[in-house]
Amino acid sequence: MSKGLSVAIITKNEEKHLARALESVRFADEIVVVDSGSTDATLAIARDNGCRIFERDWPGYGAQKNFALEQASHDWVLSLDADEALSRELSGEVHEVVSGEKSGYQIYSFPRLTHFVDRWMRHGGWYPDWQIRLLRRGAGRYNDRPVHEAIVPQGPVGRLSGDLLHYSYESVEDYVGRMNTYSRLAAEIQIKHGRRRVGASSLAGAVARKFLEVYIYKRGFLDGRHGFVAAGLAACGVFLRQAKTRWPEEGG
Repeated sequence: MSKGLSVAIITKNEEKHLARALESVRFADEIVVVDSGSTDATLAIARDNGCRIFERDWPGYGAQKNFALEQASHDWVLSLDADEALSRELSGEVHEVVSGEKSGYQIYSFPRLTHFVDRWMRHGGWYPDWQIRLLRRGAGRYNDRPVHEAIVPQGPVGRLSGDLLHYSYESVEDYVGRMNTYSRLAAEIQIKHGRRRVGASSLAGAVARKFLEVYIYKRGFLDGRHGFVAAGLAACGVFLRQAKTRWPEEGG
């Protein structure tokens, strides 16, 4: 292990996003890409940018990201999703941490700013969406949750103020497609813990509460029509999760 920064990215068919992510971390000493069967230009982009590439079957989000962290050969590791990029401000702060100009913690989080269709979402619970992503090797690992995996820190967490830019949802259709996958995974968690039956009245209440939470209480209305659509989609996500908990794919 040597001084410097490694960046760890997992990929599968990320040709639309990967070049932008790599461009934002050109100052890194090493970029590790762990791919799980891309059939587009993802691997070619990674090779052209001098990445260390590992090809590996998909074991789940947390396990794949932990494998990527383990391949890093430098003191500091930045875990980055392929559809993310460091803002200029965040790049400078990360460089200060790695160089020793900024110190005090072994692990850092930063605010994530998400792009929804054609707008940066700053309300409705979308921002600041703090994410732990920069750590000294061994200071944390991803948990094994099948959805919304996160790094579990082994000590106090510092904060950087620059935004992690998240180019996540290109269209409503894109959002709905991912929501279908995430709701299935979340339903599997609920079923695993013995929660299956959901009454109609309680389901309706949960859906309504989610819409009000996102649009009113978390001020999603300040994001205009995007905030209204996002609140509706969030409520739909609750409905799908609960419905799939009651009627899983095998027919319940």
